[in-house]
Amino acid sequence: MFTKQRALVVLMVLLIFCPRPVAAHPPSDVKLSYDAPTATLHIEVAHLAKNLRQDGIRQLVVYKNGQELDRITVVRQTTPESLTKDFPLEAVAGDTVRVRAISKGGGYLEQTIVIPLLTPLREEENEPPG
Repeated sequence: MFTKQRALVVLMVLLIFCPRPVAAHPPSDVKLSYDAPTATLHIEVAHLAKNLRQDGIRQLVVYKNGQELDRITVVRQTTPESLTKDFPLEAVAGDTVRVRAISKGGGYLEQTIVIPLLTPLREEENEPPG
């Protein structure tokens, strides 16, 4: 006879020993900066990953002016707390650059920057100190 106590024990055993999916969580922050002289987009993604095999950032998607440029597959985050990536990118003042960071659990976070107008150095800044 199947009693309530027996059913409870079976349920508890199943809950303890059955694998549960890891709670997916998106990155907590994405920071972007652009270095015009080297034509490089610097990407920093904050994402806490306790187990880098099952959690972490899995992909970066880079857009310029609304057009997808590249999908970068990430094998492993730089550290358990973050991912840092430099991406070669030709851009001019006024271009809009957007990056979507996607975690292995499926959550994502996006950040957008507009490339600023570069101001030329004044003559006295170009001269060596003397």
